[in-house]
Amino acid sequence: MNSKKNSQTNSGSLPATWIWYSILLVLCLPLLAVFAFGFLDASTGSITGFSLSGYEEFVKPYRLRELGSVLTRSIICGSIASLFAFGLSYLLVRFYSLGFQNLFLLLITLPFLINESVKTFAWTILLAENGLLNWMLSPFTKEGWFTLASNWNVWIIIIINLLPFGIFISILTLRNIDKNIWLAAEEFGAKSWALFVRIAFPLAKYGFFLSIVVTSFFALSMTSEVTFLGGDTKQSIAILVADLFSARKVSAVFSLGTVFVIIISIFYFFIYYGSSKMNKST
Repeated sequence: MNSKKNSQTNSGSLPATWIWYSILLVLCLPLLAVFAFGFLDASTGSITGFSLSGYEEFVKPYRLRELGSVLTRSIICGSIASLFAFGLSYLLVRFYSLGFQNLFLLLITLPFLINESVKTFAWTILLAENGLLNWMLSPFTKEGWFTLASNWNVWIIIIINLLPFGIFISILTLRNIDKNIWLAAEEFGAKSWALFVRIAFPLAKYGFFLSIVVTSFFALSMTSEVTFLGGDTKQSIAILVADLFSARKVSAVFSLGTVFVIIISIFYFFIYYGSSKMNKST
């Protein structure tokens, strides 16, 4: 009886269901607007004509090349950053105390307090075409390693900036593994590499794939790294969107946003489904 009364009083103190649905509707309004304006007719400025001109913009060969270049860079940088982050997170969770892990997480969040443009501009001192590292390597190479043609500097900075996001996700995932599993494996004489390959990755694989998805989409939004270090070869989603706006192709901008929202939703659905299925099995 007491537990029933407590549950009733607790539920009575919570907001009504319609409030939650109202909040959800407000949060979804921008997504609905993005979807609607994706079918905007550029010639009449009306959404009633159901025009596909915004989507047709990205079937053009040069747009496909631009998107392909940006997406490839983002996925590769996100995957590399997630792999490094997973390895670092494994070392932190397995061999360091919880206090040190929390301190490390706190320290890697400090760069987020600095403006992205300021951080990237500081990196140009080291990694620009006329930066410090190229000057130090000049006796060994004629053109230097970091040039506008190679874009290695852009990739390196993006990976470094993505590492904290991957570490956060990987540490939280690895912490959920039952400590008894580690202890049992160690009692059977399993080595560190075996623990990493046969326990850490299989039990945290959905967190690893989630890290790749999150970091890849964060890489898509990074513009300062490309602008400051990419030179004339710069390509990013922000620059592409600005180009579309300047060409008065507004529907193409919203069409691109709709495609990204759909892709993100599909990825998150499969990751959520896989992780929930895995939790039920364990």
